[in-house]
Amino acid sequence: MKKLLKQTLRSALQNCEKHPDNREALTRILPLAKQEYRARAQRQSIPFGGFLVRQIRFLGKRVWFSQALLLLLLCLLVNSGYNIRSGITSLTFVPFLLGCCSVLLLTAAVPMLYRSVRFQMLETEAAARFSVSRLLLARLCIIGSGDLVMLTALLLFAIQKSGLSAGGILLYLLVPFLLTASGYLTILAHMAYRLFPYLGSTLSACLLAGLYYLKKWQPAFYGHTFTPGWGMICLILLLFCMRQVKTISRRDRFMEGQFHLG
Repeated sequence: MKKLLKQTLRSALQNCEKHPDNREALTRILPLAKQEYRARAQRQSIPFGGFLVRQIRFLGKRVWFSQALLLLLLCLLVNSGYNIRSGITSLTFVPFLLGCCSVLLLTAAVPMLYRSVRFQMLETEAAARFSVSRLLLARLCIIGSGDLVMLTALLLFAIQKSGLSAGGILLYLLVPFLLTASGYLTILAHMAYRLFPYLGSTLSACLLAGLYYLKKWQPAFYGHTFTPGWGMICLILLLFCMRQVKTISRRDRFMEGQFHLG
């Protein structure tokens, strides 16, 4: 194949040397070039909704299937935690376990978000007609919708399985989840894409260590329930996440080369 390509190129270059001023060919090419230019100028961009639907067809099934398997494993883990609890550990171990599960929900998304760099396809995606930031937002929507379903399923499972209050379970699931999401989105919005798996994994490890610290030395924390104060904190974290998503949508130059893709 390479030999044939070399021969074709050599023949084409030799013909160019023989006919350096081929006005007839130029006359034929110019109208075609103008026609292609007009067609590209009239081409309409794909709305984000349509682009998201295409990405769901391409990635949605695999992502949601992986998340379903993770949900099954987390439910088994929570069920084991309820079965082994005894005495005072029931007041700290189960809420601690729920907090860890909410962090792991997003930690499992790191390979999915980093797959372009991992498979060395980011430069190809950056050269495509759509921007890398739109592709990243579509992946975030797919992963985020699956995470919300998983979070709701864990909440219902924990309410049915334990004697803990629904407010307490919601608190221990929602706050670590929003903290992890805030950190991940901040990294994606302001850091180089190639650093995301390392910074994201470090963030998750720090949050898990913080939850363990609270269990070990501040067990009173796991006696709280969902109050208006905690609701305000969750609202602030949610608004912060929305702001970071907006920043990601406007950072085409960041995503497409200004700050080193990978």
